[in-house]
Amino acid sequence: MRRALCAGALALGVLTLTYVPSHAEDPSDLTRLSLEELMGAEVVSINVLGTHIHTAGQFMFGFDYMNMHMSRNLDGTRRVSDNELFKKYFTAPNQMTMENFMGMVMYAPTDDLTLKASIPYIKKTMSHLTMDGIRFDERSEDFGDLQVGALYTLFSVR
Repeated sequence: MRRALCAGALALGVLTLTYVPSHAEDPSDLTRLSLEELMGAEVVSINVLGTHIHTAGQFMFGFDYMNMHMSRNLDGTRRVSDNELFKKYFTAPNQMTMENFMGMVMYAPTDDLTLKASIPYIKKTMSHLTMDGIRFDERSEDFGDLQVGALYTLFSVR
């Protein structure tokens, strides 16, 4: 039997801000490009950070924000009451809210190598109910794990 406590997640918004310093050959207005120029332009897609490479000397700074709220206790798709949870547990979670702030940086020392690093700052609040009818909240916030990686081009069509 699988239990999914506080399920029913709803992501309330993902915001991605990305700054890639422009170079002389990088146009700032893509609407002025011809089809041939547009096909050759490097365009960074939202939420695809870390899955693309940069040209030598290029930096990219990014910031993501996510807010998620979860409520209800489920066993698969069936809703589970607090009283049913109290048969096995002393407390029942009622809801959880999480905010995730993610800072990112990418740098390309060569055309074939792109280095990347990101670190999240996470804030969580979770509400509980005990068998005795006492309600309480738990809160935590801190930095998450630093992620460091590299992307290397093994083969290029250019």
